[in-house]
Amino acid sequence: MAIPIPSDAAASEERPRKLWREILETSILTIAVFALARMSVQSYRIAGTSMEPSFTEREFVIVNKLAYLTREPRRGDVIVFQHPDAGTGDLIKRVIGVPGDTVEIRKGRVYIDGLPTTEPWPLIEHDYDAGPVLVGVDKLFVLGDNRADSRDSHVWGLLDRETLIGQAWLTVWPFGETGMIRHEQPAIQLTVPSS
Repeated sequence: MAIPIPSDAAASEERPRKLWREILETSILTIAVFALARMSVQSYRIAGTSMEPSFTEREFVIVNKLAYLTREPRRGDVIVFQHPDAGTGDLIKRVIGVPGDTVEIRKGRVYIDGLPTTEPWPLIEHDYDAGPVLVGVDKLFVLGDNRADSRDSHVWGLLDRETLIGQAWLTVWPFGETGMIRHEQPAIQLTVPSS
């Protein structure tokens, strides 16, 4: 004949099981949230001066790795990507040309499809020439804002879209510079100015 276990004893045996179950569920949820966050954002530390004055060395930005799942990069977007020379780290630059654009630089001024552009972000200009280059499918033409000191598409050519990590989204360090990163498109002049 079975002796019934008093309800207090049954409840005390159930408590440890419930506790372990809650610990397991919380751990799984924490790992899932961490993995999702890691897949969607990444921090990036600016190295070098190629994006000055917009971004300075040692500045930290958060990169939105999901930005280009629903849309293509646009002119003016600040992006982080794997260096074209594999194994040499990641870079940050600004998109200047997208597929279908013919990009040319004449005496430091950017031309898209033969028309001069006005870039709304601060630049450190230089007077070099490059191109014209037709931006192919799944390629981007990128430049640093410090044109005088940037190794970019005018040096190593078009960027493969598959090397894209994401869009620079938020500046988080230094604290005085924190905020959302603006991605303004350059204005393309409809007529070529007379010389």
